[in-house]
Amino acid sequence: TVYHFGGFFKRSWRANDILWGRLDGVCQLVETLVTADRLGQIVRHDRWRARVRQALFDGAALRPEYSPSALFPHSGAPSHSAFEAWLTTLFGDDGPARTGALAEADRMVTLLVEMAQLEILAEEIPSVIGDALDEQNEWNRFQAQEELPTPEVGQPPFVYRSTQKKLDPFVSAVASAQQARRAFGELVGDDRSAADPKQTPLGRFFIERYRVGSEELGRDVPSVVLLDVMASTLLVVKNCLLAAFGDDAPRIRAHPLYRYTLALPLRVFYGLAKLSRRVPGLGLAILVGVVLVCVLALASAYFFAGSLLCSPASGINPWGLCRQGGVGTGLFFFVLLPLGLLLVLGTLLGWAGRWFGGLRRKPTRTRAA
Repeated sequence: TVYHFGGFFKRSWRANDILWGRLDGVCQLVETLVTADRLGQIVRHDRWRARVRQALFDGAALRPEYSPSALFPHSGAPSHSAFEAWLTTLFGDDGPARTGALAEADRMVTLLVEMAQLEILAEEIPSVIGDALDEQNEWNRFQAQEELPTPEVGQPPFVYRSTQKKLDPFVSAVASAQQARRAFGELVGDDRSAADPKQTPLGRFFIERYRVGSEELGRDVPSVVLLDVMASTLLVVKNCLLAAFGDDAPRIRAHPLYRYTLALPLRVFYGLAKLSRRVPGLGLAILVGVVLVCVLALASAYFFAGSLLCSPASGINPWGLCRQGGVGTGLFFFVLLPLGLLLVLGTLLGWAGRWFGGLRRKPTRTRAA
């Protein structure tokens, strides 16, 4: 997604990248180090075969620490038995049996890779689930299932909903960890009779239902989060461009044209994006509605100044706005009040951006260990 930069948009996608890196890494390592040719060289050399057997076996049985059931506990008993029997035969003293075991090397190396990958899934999938839940707490947008009248094929009917109140971060983190453990416990199950790692409950889940890597940016990330990312990106680009001017940057930053046509609008946009993640939908709708009404009032005053701002009665007539009479109460309702509201909202949104975005944080004192 986004030319492999999708991990910047969602924490669970970054956890998914780590998971797949480990899955691919263990596959490459095993298939590079444990090849049929190398195994053939070792088992045909009596001294090498004896050294490996001395390291792995205690008499005729594998040492407990090298037992497949100890190394790969999430795989089924048939996988453990098959791999242990193959190792015992491969490094045994029966020459014809070793030759037969060498013929099974590719299949057993594949089994070894799959058992190792299943252990990686058991370690990493709870992290993916926990990161997804924890990030939804930070977003204040929680994925919920919704019954759609005409659901699209292949797309789960999920929507993001916000809470009316902000959750305690510590309680949210603990709840996310508990939910991750509960969900993972349901995935693992108690089936230890699976013929191979792919047939275990966790293996079937990963093959059939795990879809973290196939999510879409516009559908699986809330729009308010994308708005926040865009606002932060624009501020970063603005700061980078200022830094490119070097010693002239303070002079540019102090210029009114820069302040009111670039810095202030970006700051307001950033504050609105941050506020939209924390304010319930109704409050945000009211805020946007007030802004739109103010803009509409100012536009009406500009295009219909004669009929909206002027009064037949004589009075003050600043800048010659009215050909006859003077300005009436329309100046207050269509110009002064909207401008005042926009100024107050702009100031509040700029403050909200600094507060919620953590742009100005007080230094924290740390205690030495």
